[in-house]
Amino acid sequence: MSELTERQAQVLAFIRQFLRENGSAPTQREIADAIGCASANAVALHLKALERKGAITTKTGRSRGIVLNDRVPDFDTWLQGQAVPIEVDCGCVTTEVLLFWVKKAYNDGLLAGAGKAEVMK
Repeated sequence: MSELTERQAQVLAFIRQFLRENGSAPTQREIADAIGCASANAVALHLKALERKGAITTKTGRSRGIVLNDRVPDFDTWLQGQAVPIEVDCGCVTTEVLLFWVKKAYNDGLLAGAGKAEVMK
């Protein structure tokens, strides 16, 4: 995927968030309202640019026909696929607290448009 403009990244981040929260893609009007754009037509131009750059695919004739091409798994799915067990033995934080903050960082990264999750050793 080629470099996105700031506005395109904003649109893509909103689409990801909307999909995660609602289970379906937003309409062009919902995107326009969310990013403070007066015209749904301007959103259509952003969506065409995102499609050209390979970030999304749109299904013609469907109001909620936006599909992400880089489907990132939700945190719980991602965590199940990790080979390194998480063990906390410092006495100052529980596993639940640690997982809460790791999950928050993971989801914040997705909202910021990071797109891919990668564990660094």
